[in-house]
Amino acid sequence: MNDIVQQFISQYDGSQIGMICCKSNDQNGDSSDWRDLNQSFREQVNRAVIRHSANVPLALIHDLFCAEALFCRYAWGSSAELPYLGKLLLEQADISYLESYLIGKYRSFDTECALQFTDLERPTLEHLLQQLREKNPFSANSEFNIHEVKTQIKQAIKFLNQQAER
Repeated sequence: MNDIVQQFISQYDGSQIGMICCKSNDQNGDSSDWRDLNQSFREQVNRAVIRHSANVPLALIHDLFCAEALFCRYAWGSSAELPYLGKLLLEQADISYLESYLIGKYRSFDTECALQFTDLERPTLEHLLQQLREKNPFSANSEFNIHEVKTQIKQAIKFLNQQAER
């Protein structure tokens, strides 16, 4: 990890989001000329965060995840880092970031395919489910239904249990 990336991670407080957000060169997303001007630096930060996640501010994981999900939407694909960032976000946070995760997940067909609850460990899913039983993190205006999300998590747990039995 180079010094610039290390310093960025250690000092991240959200005010530097402009350095990692998906920043278009004003070309249409389906154009071959489209570029994310922050992609290169964000990829360096993504790799460092994934390798050294224990010492990373949660706000940075959140902001990287959101930026990467938006990038994937415009790029008509999914990056290799997106599932890892999503997993880190849900493993290290409480349900307050669940809505951000779901927004990222449903940004596009590609992000939906890349982000699966079954990629999480069973204890993480059980913890999320317990938190959802205690509190609804979604606002009244949210596009997400707590009962549907609970069902998705229960189905993921069931799937993981079945896989473990094999």
